[in-house]
Amino acid sequence: MLWINLLYQSSPQLTPLSAYKNATYVVGASDSPAGPFAVVKPSAAVQAGGGGDFTLLVDNGTAYIAYDAWSNQHTIKVEQLDDRYYNSVLSPTTPLVAPSGNEAPLFFQRNGWYYLIYGHTCCFCSGGAGARVLTAPHPLGEWTDSKVELNPRKALSFDHMIPSQNNYVFQATVTVQNPTARNTTAVEYIFTADLWTSAPDKLKSHDRQFWAPLMFDDSVSPPTIQPLKWIDAFALDLA
Repeated sequence: MLWINLLYQSSPQLTPLSAYKNATYVVGASDSPAGPFAVVKPSAAVQAGGGGDFTLLVDNGTAYIAYDAWSNQHTIKVEQLDDRYYNSVLSPTTPLVAPSGNEAPLFFQRNGWYYLIYGHTCCFCSGGAGARVLTAPHPLGEWTDSKVELNPRKALSFDHMIPSQNNYVFQATVTVQNPTARNTTAVEYIFTADLWTSAPDKLKSHDRQFWAPLMFDDSVSPPTIQPLKWIDAFALDLA
């Protein structure tokens, strides 16, 4: 299954900005992760129109979407998808998760807790955006603000410590070296974010990304995440 955010311009005269209100999600299906994909839903049903940034989570066979939209002034929502992952179930009781003026949600599960990370609207901004961390015992909430800002602002500046905007969190199974016993494996959660305006040729498709392992504090419940720091590189011993 593949979801794509489509910015629909009904006429060549429309600018991308004016076309955002018509944005939608196209759903494709394939027998292989590499495709080819066939469109099964030209416009997936979700509660808010003009869909913006989004992320999907599949948990025990049930799928959820976290997204913001132009029709709700970029308010973050989480909705459950149907059994085929084609549309939202459009539950009337789905709560709003974050206030207006936010986008770029990240959505993942770790050790029975669900994490939702988002930041303020930052369309290709060079100074970066925030990364507020919410936690919940279920994908539909109730969500609690952890008060953790993964990407805080620099002192006396509007720019953030990492000049990036949230992109995705992926998991990597790594080998843990143990000199006195058999090696074990563990799961690392890798935060990725877009470094807008970083490409020397100024093409958005060439902008670089920032990657860093997330550092969790498991001494509290739910575990919190330490704020990010710039790193030039890191190594993972993939299992």
